[in-house]
Amino acid sequence: GVDFSSLTFGHYLEIKAPAPWYDFSPWNYLNVERVGVSNSGEQQLKEIPGCSKSFINFEKYLINKGAITKNIYREMNFYFLEIKLLLKEGIPYFKTEYKNLLCPEGSCRPCDERRKQFLMNVNE
Repeated sequence: GVDFSSLTFGHYLEIKAPAPWYDFSPWNYLNVERVGVSNSGEQQLKEIPGCSKSFINFEKYLINKGAITKNIYREMNFYFLEIKLLLKEGIPYFKTEYKNLLCPEGSCRPCDERRKQFLMNVNE
C-alpha cells in the first residue's frame, strides 16, 4: 500500500477542480516536452502531472473529517476507498485548498515552479 503522496488520482482531481496550475508544466526547467507515448505513437499532452508529495494533506483532511479510516493488517496500513468519495471530497478540496497541494517553499523545484507561475498570474 501507499499513502496519498503517491495518489495518481490526485492529478485527475487537479484537472477536474481545477487547481490554478493544472495546465502548467512544472518540468520546464528540465525541458520536458508535452508528449506521451502509446502503442499508437506519440500523443500531445494538455497537462503534465507535477509533484504529488503534498497530496498527503488531502489524506489528512479526509482522516480528520472522518471520511476515511486507516485499516491495519499486521504491519500494513491501508484504506478501502471508493472513487466516488475521492471525487466528492477531492474536487472542492483541490479547488479551495490548492495551496496545500504544494510542497513547502524551497523543498521541491516542481512545486516552486507552480507556485511561481501561479503567483505571477495572480499579480498580473
